[in-house]
Amino acid sequence: MTTLSELDRQILDHIRHTFGFVKSYQLEQLLGISGKEVRRSINTLRRLSYGVCSSQKGYYYSTNEHDIENTIHNLSCRVVGINAAMEGLAKIGGGCRV
Repeated sequence: MTTLSELDRQILDHIRHTFGFVKSYQLEQLLGISGKEVRRSINTLRRLSYGVCSSQKGYYYSTNEHDIENTIHNLSCRVVGINAAMEGLAKIGGGCRV
């Protein structure tokens, strides 16, 4: 079972207690971490069913069904794009099946 790290807790607290949106670079600067670490933590929070949503404006916390659905839709579109990239690479001999 995945548990929250101290970093996960800090990111969650900051997103929950900020009015409006929080950009990745703001979390990076505040916590002295990389964008990759922010994304990893956001992924963990979402996997544990915390309502961390996102838009082009940044991250925000919500339990609103519409916000959650929009974030799920955005993630689904990214999956489609990643799958298309994998298929393209597989055509030139990427070595694994898609």
